[in-house]
Formats: sequence, structure tokens, C-alpha cells
Amino acid sequence: MLNVNELKEFLGCDDAFLAHLMEIFIKESGESMSRLKTATDSKNWLLVRATAHKMLSSTRIFNIGELSSVLEEIEKMSEKGIDTELIPGKVSTVEQLWKNVTEEINVLLQKLKP
Repeated sequence: MLNVNELKEFLGCDDAFLAHLMEIFIKESGESMSRLKTATDSKNWLLVRATAHKMLSSTRIFNIGELSSVLEEIEKMSEKGIDTELIPGKVSTVEQLWKNVTEEINVLLQKLKP
């Protein structure tokens, strides 16, 4: 999913800095994922929208299209208060995609670190 060379070119960075960004992504997106699930469980649509929006920034930088698409749907649904009953299923999809991405990033980190 992630193309290391494209990321380094887009960000204008070397392996060490990219590895640092990836570590930050894993930590912060993990916290956001937890917050997204909690907000969804409590039907706090304002927090759901804000959290999905925050996660979108990172997923767009890393060009994680599929994850970004689902987060955009969640953001729009929670902002407009439409089809909110579908949000928990979409959050489950985001969680699975996020797990897949973080596993991939962890593999890439092993290759990037000396």
C-alpha cells in the first residue's frame, strides 16, 4: 500500500525522518482510533467527526486512499447526522484497515532503520 520512495520524494526527507514520521503516525493514529471507537459507542457524533477529520490528515499525507475514503464517509455522515446507524460498521472497517496499515508500516520501519 505505502510507497516509500514516493513518500520520501513527496516529503523531501530521508529514511530516518520518514521512519520518525511513521512512528508518530502509529502512535497518534492508535490514540485516534481508540477515541473514534469510544465516540462512536457513545454516539458522540461531534467527536466522531472531529476524530475522523484529524485522522484524515495523516492518511492523506501517507496516501492511504482506502482508509481516507472511509474516514471521509464517517466525517460527512457524522457532520450531517445522516445514516449514523451505519457509522459503527464503517468504524470497524477503519479499524481493520488501520491494523493492516500499521502492520505494513512496522515492516517498513524494520527496513528503514539501520
